[in-house]
Amino acid sequence: FLLPSLTFAACLTWLALQRNRIAATESESEVLRTRLASHAASASATRASPEQPEDWTGIARRYSKLRSVDRQKLSDRFKSMTSGEIADLLEKISLKSNPPPLRPPCSMP
Repeated sequence: FLLPSLTFAACLTWLALQRNRIAATESESEVLRTRLASHAASASATRASPEQPEDWTGIARRYSKLRSVDRQKLSDRFKSMTSGEIADLLEKISLKSNPPPLRPPCSMP
């Protein structure tokens, strides 16, 4: 009779410990969800809208002077862009640094 009672008490203790761990994990999970939601909200708020053109040529000129934190922000901005947006951006930068001639060159027959 003593051995089954001790086994039963050990099982109850183990179950109580597992419930405490589950409760702590659920609480920690809720805190992480809240932090993730607030981070996602702030990240989407800092993203530039397509209606606001950015001076990418100026950013490219100043890139070498940026701190690593600012370089990471710029990298994150590029990661949020589609490949089409990046291609358009590169074309704009190319046109600003190498503008087309005002008139076409004369062709000799």
